[in-house]
Amino acid sequence: MAKYGGEEYKDIYGIREIRFRGRVVNMCKELSTDLYTIAEAWVYGDLIQDGENYYIKDRHSKNLIPVPKETICEYTGVNGCHSKLYENDILKRGKNLYVVTWKEGAFGIENVKTGRFKPFYQITTITYWEDNYEHIGNTIDNPNLINKDICEQSNSEQR
Repeated sequence: MAKYGGEEYKDIYGIREIRFRGRVVNMCKELSTDLYTIAEAWVYGDLIQDGENYYIKDRHSKNLIPVPKETICEYTGVNGCHSKLYENDILKRGKNLYVVTWKEGAFGIENVKTGRFKPFYQITTITYWEDNYEHIGNTIDNPNLINKDICEQSNSEQR
């Protein structure tokens, strides 16, 4: 069993907490508590891998909660847009959409239309995020936001 998270990681840009989130689908009733009142929710904590199975160890209840691998997102260490930013979050600036991603050895944002990547360490002041970007969802809960933006671009290029 491998554990990821629960400690701090120091890189050349500073220290960030290692934490993950995963989308809970059809949560078992025996895990239902006041913390989990809906059948599908996000859970936050440490990532545990046991063979092909993935779990988030919830930091409140200490339960191991199964999550599908494709829903696991790592915390970037950036707090902005009035929330903590995780992999696969979607940000909007003007008419442009960006996806938070890990690329070129760093977390950053990738422009959905152009594919241009900009690492967070080049743009990490909180006031910059609050003043310039809006957190509008994530690619797991809102894949239509990305697909719609790509389709609109393709249609305008064909005209």
